[in-house]
Amino acid sequence: MADDDLGIRGKHSSSTHEHPYWRFSIAFYARPGIQELLLKAQEDALDINMMLYALWQAGERHSVSSGDFVKLNEAIADWRRTILLPIRALRHSLKSRDKGGELYAQAKALELSSEKVQQQIMYTQAIHHLKSGISSDAIDQLALNNLASYVEAMDLSLPKPVAEKLASELRSFVET
Repeated sequence: MADDDLGIRGKHSSSTHEHPYWRFSIAFYARPGIQELLLKAQEDALDINMMLYALWQAGERHSVSSGDFVKLNEAIADWRRTILLPIRALRHSLKSRDKGGELYAQAKALELSSEKVQQQIMYTQAIHHLKSGISSDAIDQLALNNLASYVEAMDLSLPKPVAEKLASELRSFVET
């Protein structure tokens, strides 16, 4: 997700036309410390939207398998490769070059909009194609399991302390 964009997110979060996954993402991302954790993970090649999906599903008491993450990745791969990542690269390039900041702000808003489209693709895929089961596991354990399924499916790694912090924050978020 684009950094330093909570103001942009705020205007999206009030809409009643947003799907639950997007609303969760906006609210959870805004929690203290979450943005920094997720952006650091993004620097290490993890997809923030996939991690938010793992957490959202855990909050809904759904387990997500590695196979489900493979299917989600297949559904978003072209969008992410041809649209989202080039826009993110443009935003990163403009951060140091756009002294007035107007183009940077526009690129940041465009990146957020493209992330929203990616999440819509994922949400549609989940609704129509994925078979997540209801779990009786504790929310934080379910979050850890879902995150592990994601990194296993993508052959990535997520440091255990980061996963544990996200899981703990999710438990707190769901309980409030």
